[in-house]
Amino acid sequence: NHNPNPNPNHNHNPNPNPNHNHNPNPNPKVGGLDSALERVNHDLHLNYEEWLRATTTEAVDTEINVQLGEYTLKKHPMHLLEPEVTAHPAFSSIFGAAAAERGVQCAEVKHTTMRRWYRIVGRRHDCLYWAPDTRNIVEACPYQRDYGAGHGLKKGEAWIRDVFEFWRRTYFGDSDMTVLLPRQDYSQSKIAKLMVKFVGVAHDVTRDEAKRKRIIRFLGSSESGTRVESLKEVVVFREPPVVHVYDVVEHGRRFYRTLAFTSDARICLHDPQADHQPVMRPDGSCTFRGGDPTMPVPPHTSLQITRNLNVNVGVETYIPSDYLRGVIPAALLEQYEFWQDDEDNLTGYLIVDLGVKKSKSDALLKEAARKAEESHQRLRRMQESDYEPVRMSGSNEMDYEAAAAVTAIAQAAAAQEAERRAASIKDPTMLRIQLHKDKDEDPSGFGFSSAMATVKQVP
Repeated sequence: NHNPNPNPNHNHNPNPNPNHNHNPNPNPKVGGLDSALERVNHDLHLNYEEWLRATTTEAVDTEINVQLGEYTLKKHPMHLLEPEVTAHPAFSSIFGAAAAERGVQCAEVKHTTMRRWYRIVGRRHDCLYWAPDTRNIVEACPYQRDYGAGHGLKKGEAWIRDVFEFWRRTYFGDSDMTVLLPRQDYSQSKIAKLMVKFVGVAHDVTRDEAKRKRIIRFLGSSESGTRVESLKEVVVFREPPVVHVYDVVEHGRRFYRTLAFTSDARICLHDPQADHQPVMRPDGSCTFRGGDPTMPVPPHTSLQITRNLNVNVGVETYIPSDYLRGVIPAALLEQYEFWQDDEDNLTGYLIVDLGVKKSKSDALLKEAARKAEESHQRLRRMQESDYEPVRMSGSNEMDYEAAAAVTAIAQAAAAQEAERRAASIKDPTMLRIQLHKDKDEDPSGFGFSSAMATVKQVP
């Protein structure tokens, strides 16, 4: 059992900038060849040379010069993909760390001011490298009702202040921020959504820090020390009293919600940070918070990966698990990689080699194996020295019984992990996530519309 989705508004709005629309079809022959042949058939005055040029050069984007051994795509020669593209974590997730290090061959499809579109040779995949988005999503926020430290709430909405105000004062205090609500009355609701316009100071995040804190490492972002205005979505639950804070993050000119903070990690779909700090709330109850809601989201580069493996499935877009945190259970994000179709529905494909993805379960397994080895060596030293174990209270040293217990737990965890991997390879499954969109469309184009989703497991 897990907590139901705390953020049902999975982004599905169309691209807000029609100039950025594209059809990344790795099979360019279909449309171009049909149109060229149609023109040839209607023009009966073409000679053989004109007919041959129309059907072999103008219609097909991909050309191979057998005399010179050159491969071109729309007159663009083949070359290695730029390091700034292969450095993105999404590239390593799909093509592997080895491909990111040695590079892959590609051909440029289109080059615009904000986007470079590459086609990977022999992979049926495209990479679209986006420059930082210069638009201001904060000013496009449709919420207009001011929260005002709880004074802007209606009479029946006092429960929002009771749950949220403690955490707002704890983390944000009197900082440069604005909390807004929609016109909707939450007096009888069990869940409320708020938007926070927050100004924070950007700083560089190393790869190790991002891994340890389980946060997104933005590449090509603002310089460290600059003030950045960010938009955050706050989901407040009435019962149990829980607050989840999501960063609104741009990726490929679409906006996603990714969990940045939870007031209670025990009832959350994502574990934002390994070290949870117990907090005593004003009502005397204790909760375990996780994450940091004050981390800004600077403008950054993004890498969008698409593929077209067969005609039935069509073009799919890879959605990195970073942008699904807190929306889809972490247990599913660790075992499946998700691709989105043209109708915005998601398909999760089982990751057979789970070692490729540095998931939470893998980290725990390595830690358990390390402790098992340490405890095994300690047991050997104890046995060789005829040590009589005595439990020592207040000591950091592990005694004989504790070492044996850790060894047994680690061995059981390793056996369970091996069985799970064997079962996944023997009987792989897929996930189908279908979005049920609300009738109200988002006129701003910044991902403020909402939808519900059904998740099904299929063989």
